[in-house]
Amino acid sequence: MADAPNYSSSNSGPSPYLRKDTGSPGYNNQQNSSPNAPAGTKNFGEVKMCFAFSEFFGQAIAKSVGDIAEAYINLKLIPTLLENKVSLWELYWDPSFEGLTYIGFLRTWNSFLPPGIDSELGRARPDILIHNNAMKEYYEIKPDSKSGRSAGYQKLRDLIDIYKTYGLPYKQGQRRWVPETIDIGKTTVKIGTVPVPVTVQFGLRQEGPLIVYNLCITTNWAKVLTSREFLKILIEAILDLLKQAFRQSGELLNLALAYISNNWGTILKGVGGALVLAALVVLTSEITVPAALIAAIAEFFATALAARGLQLATQ
Repeated sequence: MADAPNYSSSNSGPSPYLRKDTGSPGYNNQQNSSPNAPAGTKNFGEVKMCFAFSEFFGQAIAKSVGDIAEAYINLKLIPTLLENKVSLWELYWDPSFEGLTYIGFLRTWNSFLPPGIDSELGRARPDILIHNNAMKEYYEIKPDSKSGRSAGYQKLRDLIDIYKTYGLPYKQGQRRWVPETIDIGKTTVKIGTVPVPVTVQFGLRQEGPLIVYNLCITTNWAKVLTSREFLKILIEAILDLLKQAFRQSGELLNLALAYISNNWGTILKGVGGALVLAALVVLTSEITVPAALIAAIAEFFATALAARGLQLATQ
């Protein structure tokens, strides 16, 4: 396997994997997504379009909900790793809410590590770390947006420095093993009197050791964009599908609930804190999605759609 590219802190140039940003994150994901309004917008039928979380949720909500989404994606990638002859005890995956097991994993496989360096070792941790005879490599998961990719490559640079400082054997993963999509769910919404199918997925793409994701939605956009009220109906359906997916993930859900319980005060004080907390609670519980949250997301999402040439017919 070829050596991994150098993302050390001394290399401030662009990543060889980092495509030129187009101003519309994730639009050229390999998911047949559509960057702009398809030709004949008024007549187009079902189309898959992929969006960065920040395009759908807005920046503040996306950051916190993205933590749960990334842990969910990570969890769903474990079976693929097992198929590639990685055993569970050879795998660390980051649920994004804690880091103690990461230090334990490092010390289990690298008994030469001295005491008293746990805080430095934990300064950055990858989403996926593999340690076996064939592979000693790591991967990072981030949203497919300019800021997400930038944060991902900064994390990779930090990990190179930490692992080099302490003589750890890990290299950035270069294997192409990530599936193109992870299914979230399917449903049907009523647009007026017309039933409209909706399919929601996470679209995935690899830039070497960086795994980036989008929220991919397949539906009849011409019907949905008839009015803001119909867009809100679509948003509520998407939130319900995300909620069902997250709530079926067992240990991940418990970790997310504990995180919210322990940090709700800090979350509330942040930018858009009330909406962020509402989104986290809605996606990890059985409560009904508040109308105010749907309306706020509709504002963000309508703006992202308009940037692609998809305007609401009526406000």
